[in-house]
Amino acid sequence: MLLATIHNGVTLSGDSIIKRMKESVNKYPNELSVAMIKENIYLGNRWNNREALLNRKD
Repeated sequence: MLLATIHNGVTLSGDSIIKRMKESVNKYPNELSVAMIKENIYLGNRWNNREALLNRKD
């Protein structure tokens, strides 16, 4: 989230510092992309969320 904030953020001051930070996070490493996908690919199912469903009366 921090990288997305830096990449998409709008500066109020310190433009040169933020520009360098944006350049450093501009390319997301492929290995990190694969690792993040593998770590978060399982989204579960509705049964795993049964407490939330009950609370919402779904």
